[in-house]
Amino acid sequence: MSDEFETASQLFETAKGDESLLRAAGTIGRVALERHLFVIADAKNVVIEVNPPTKRKAEAQDVIHSLVKAGVITRIQQSEIESLFRIGNTCAHPKEAIKAEDIKRLLQRGKGLSVTIV
Repeated sequence: MSDEFETASQLFETAKGDESLLRAAGTIGRVALERHLFVIADAKNVVIEVNPPTKRKAEAQDVIHSLVKAGVITRIQQSEIESLFRIGNTCAHPKEAIKAEDIKRLLQRGKGLSVTIV
């Protein structure tokens, strides 16, 4: 995941205001954070509760809630992670304008959280 954060950061730095590259950097950062959370859940043998139970596979929100329930992450970390996911989702689905500062925060805090949530 560290490589994905590095790739996203490099893309962000070279974007020079190019919206498509900024969005790509944010999307990669979101994916890196999501993958990290799934890896942690697997490593800690946390059962991911899928909500609703009829969904075919777990999504990011499912792993976040399961990690909180298992005591792996705090509610404060949950709130921050959900905020970062909103930035990444906005990047992936260009319905609204994006801000480079938000993407930078996603990349920096996402990488920081991936180091502290182990």
